[in-house]
Amino acid sequence: MHALTMTLRHYECILLHKTIIFSDNAVVVQLAKYRPMNAREARSIAYLSQFKLDIVHVAGVRNYTADFLSRMCEDLDDNRYNK
Repeated sequence: MHALTMTLRHYECILLHKTIIFSDNAVVVQLAKYRPMNAREARSIAYLSQFKLDIVHVAGVRNYTADFLSRMCEDLDDNRYNK
């Protein structure tokens, strides 16, 4: 959730319209139902509520972009990403 908040703060000036977010984070997907654990999370949720966000769940196994970016080049299996 913190990464989403920081990204939206950085690009706030261009995110005036509806924004689609793809995430495998259960907290971000269920943001409306989430109960914050501390004041920082409460502020983050309050900040995120001002945007028109459409949050789409992408299973972690199917999130090839995040998987690709989180691995070292030598650890990748070329056949998996050539689909």
